[in-house]
Amino acid sequence: MSSEIGRITAEVFVDVVFEHAFESAVEGTFKVIEDPPGRMPPSYLLEMHDWYDGLDEADRAHVRRVSRYAAESAVFGVLCLLDNVRPVVDGYAEEMQLNVRTKDGERPLRSDGIELHGLFNDRSEVGR
Repeated sequence: MSSEIGRITAEVFVDVVFEHAFESAVEGTFKVIEDPPGRMPPSYLLEMHDWYDGLDEADRAHVRRVSRYAAESAVFGVLCLLDNVRPVVDGYAEEMQLNVRTKDGERPLRSDGIELHGLFNDRSEVGR
C-alpha cells in the first residue's frame, strides 16, 4: 500500500479490485445461491439453490473452489489486458493505459514496470 494517504497506486487499485470486485462477487454469488432473494426469485436461482443445497459439504467446498478459481481467472485476464500482456485481438497496434485523474491532471496508474496482473496474482490463489 502507498504511504501517501488517499493516493491511488497500482497496489491500491489491485487491493480494491480484489476486495470489491473479486471477493464480493464470489461471496455474493454464494449468498444468493444459498438464500435466493425476493418473494419470487427467478427459477434459475431456485434450481441452483436446490442443486447446491443437495450437495454434501465436500462437494460444496469443491464448487466454491471452482467458482473462486473461475472468478480469479477472469479478473486476472482483465488485468492482463490492462497490462498489455494479453492481446485484445491479433495485430492490435495500440496499448491500453489506465490513468488516475487528480485535481492536477492525469497520471498513469502503472509505472516502473509494475504489472497489475502480477500484483493480483500475489494476492490470489491462481498463481499457487
